Amino acid sequence: MASAETAEPLAARGARCVRFYEATERLSRRQPTLDALTALLRPSTSRHPRAAAAAPSARSLAILVGGQAYRGHARGVPSYSPLATRQSVGARRHAQVRAANSLVEQLVTPYEAAGHRVDLYLTVYDSLRPELRAELQALYAPRVVSVTTVNERGSSQLVTLAFTLENFLRQCSESSWSYAAVVVTRFDLYLKQPLAPLLGGNASAIDAFRFLWRENGGHWRHHTDQRVAARTFLIDGGYDWRRTVHRVPDVLIAFPFAYTSCFRSAVRYETIPAAGAPNTTKLITFLHSIIIQLRKALKPKSPLDPPAFRLVFDNFSGDSNPCRATCMLNPIYDILPRADWIVSSNICQHPKDFTYDHVSGTLCCPSPNYCCPNSIVNCSDPNATLFDVFKSGTSETQIKQSWPRGQLRPNKWYLTPESERFIFNVFWNTSRQQHQKRLARRARMCQRRTNRGQNDQEGNACSSP
Repeated sequence: MASAETAEPLAARGARCVRFYEATERLSRRQPTLDALTALLRPSTSRHPRAAAAAPSARSLAILVGGQAYRGHARGVPSYSPLATRQSVGARRHAQVRAANSLVEQLVTPYEAAGHRVDLYLTVYDSLRPELRAELQALYAPRVVSVTTVNERGSSQLVTLAFTLENFLRQCSESSWSYAAVVVTRFDLYLKQPLAPLLGGNASAIDAFRFLWRENGGHWRHHTDQRVAARTFLIDGGYDWRRTVHRVPDVLIAFPFAYTSCFRSAVRYETIPAAGAPNTTKLITFLHSIIIQLRKALKPKSPLDPPAFRLVFDNFSGDSNPCRATCMLNPIYDILPRADWIVSSNICQHPKDFTYDHVSGTLCCPSPNYCCPNSIVNCSDPNATLFDVFKSGTSETQIKQSWPRGQLRPNKWYLTPESERFIFNVFWNTSRQQHQKRLARRARMCQRRTNRGQNDQEGNACSSP
């Protein structure tokens, strides 16, 4: 009698994945280049008291956090916020504290409450000032196992990530530690809801790569060919957009610990442009297309094997970089400080704010420059749901202090008529008050000049309208 079919162990499957990637000509051909770029990182790792603790159990979770900490606005343009050009150290610190606290509250604490140990491994740039590095570590204490510093000028996003994974595995090997699962994320994410239930409830349940959703860019309605835009979320006549989208967000990825080496090989592979790409010398800096090869590298051998990856949200698609174009917001996170005006205004901050559209099969939440549902291509459609400032509860003070005063083309405001009147009235009153303050400052300056007996030329300048 034939033996019953069994699932392939995750460790064996992960090793098979590594062999798949390392055997590719694309990776082997550029191996010396990747090694040379890794050497430019000049890393140094400091271990912390958590490293002296007992070995983590099979239910434990490791979180690897990297990227730029205490960052300012990545794009200093008016479409994001009036604060974009005057982002102070204090404001950056406030944004980083909020982001770090959200990681602890929405990811770490729920797992700890369920009996899981959670360890953090931080990778920071050498440009981070010592006092900020100490503060950053304190925000995640006492869970920090190590902090690794890399040379920012010598770093490239995926080269640094591949090294981070290698460094993590080295530390685990030296300590004879292992975990049930690993989460890779970045410092500037502001998480909006608990992730443990979305990832499966416990770390041991993470049996495949977990990507957040299928990705579509927030600019999709602005495509020059409206026929292409119309197919972005089309489900009709045998066509299903979900079968054509092979991009995923790369800001937060979870996977079994047994797949860590597999992920490192996948990252190194994705760093190298494919033959025939427009620029084969420039490194790739994102992982949005990782699932194409990952399906092959982790192809199931048995019907009992879990898939190569699962989506946290199968009924959502959005831009992994919200407010990069339009504010096509998602239920999981925002990026601070760029989206501070969104977060502080309570816009799309709760799961209940997202409404399901059966036509496109997606959740959607309207923002000031993005309408819903996704099945509507033109926001001028009378059936479009526009942003309602009164439903969000956004205060006049918040609009005055942090909202952008306009939208860069081709973006537009998409507001209910009542919201438009209210918001634009706030803008107008704010501009008038600012003009009056400028006039008052000029009058005081001129009065001081008059009192000091300034020359006639300066006096004329003050008297001019």
